Amino acid sequence: MVNPEPDVIQPAPEKSIWTITPCHGRADLVAKLLASLGEAISAATGVARITICLIDSTPAHSTDARQIEASCQACGAVYLRGPDSVRAKRNQAANYAISQGADLLFFTDSDCQVAPEIFVQHLNGFSLAASPFTHRPVGGVIGVTRFVGKETRAYRAAARTPFLDSFCFAEKMPEAPFAPCTNFSVSSAVFEQVEGFPEGWQYRLGGDDTELGRRINNAGYAIVSRPQALVYHSTSTWSKWSAVIERAWRWGRMDIRVRQAEPRQNIQWLGPMPLQVALILAPFSLLFGWWSLLCLL
Repeated sequence: MVNPEPDVIQPAPEKSIWTITPCHGRADLVAKLLASLGEAISAATGVARITICLIDSTPAHSTDARQIEASCQACGAVYLRGPDSVRAKRNQAANYAISQGADLLFFTDSDCQVAPEIFVQHLNGFSLAASPFTHRPVGGVIGVTRFVGKETRAYRAAARTPFLDSFCFAEKMPEAPFAPCTNFSVSSAVFEQVEGFPEGWQYRLGGDDTELGRRINNAGYAIVSRPQALVYHSTSTWSKWSAVIERAWRWGRMDIRVRQAEPRQNIQWLGPMPLQVALILAPFSLLFGWWSLLCLL
């Protein structure tokens, strides 16, 4: 009697992950991001095939643009040129990644550095059969973003408001209503299904990650939390009052667009961002005599 051949267990195919980072200047921060991504790729050897992709709108032939392109060439990253709009840059790079066979898209920003285990942790989120919380299929994964660096008065003021709450959603809830694009991954299939980021909005950035997350949830997918997936965000881009106030104003304006895009039955569940913006800007309007801004509030 011939013994049957034992079944050969085939290893699961490695996922193809593309990291997507829009950039405009900040060549020194981009170099630090690329170094951290290189360490994370080494930590994920044998687990996933990872491609780094930067899409740059820094003026062509400028010193920063040359430095960013050289940094990409040095580490084998894909370097693309894109428009000023951050939404359009993310869409362009994501669509290119999908055309190259990307299974998952990992979004982070140029003023961030990733922890070595970042890709392993995001893959662990996608390995779930469904969200343990709502039992919906997993469409995306959110990690924790921690701010590191010098804490100026402007940064400390912003940190005491709800503006930074979403960066630590993954520590506070099993699923997220949306995810900041500092530490967020999404299935390529889901990204295509919800048609990516909206591009027809005012301002070149702001609110698009919120709106994309809402559409992912409304399409029936969960954005599951992985608190062990860490990204470190430089405080240097939040260090000046002008940057904090401009963000507060822009995010408040974009919150109106997010609410307009949300199905009416869900609107009551969104946070009161316009009120937060008004409370932050009103004291500065009084202090510096910005009467026209005060009238708008």
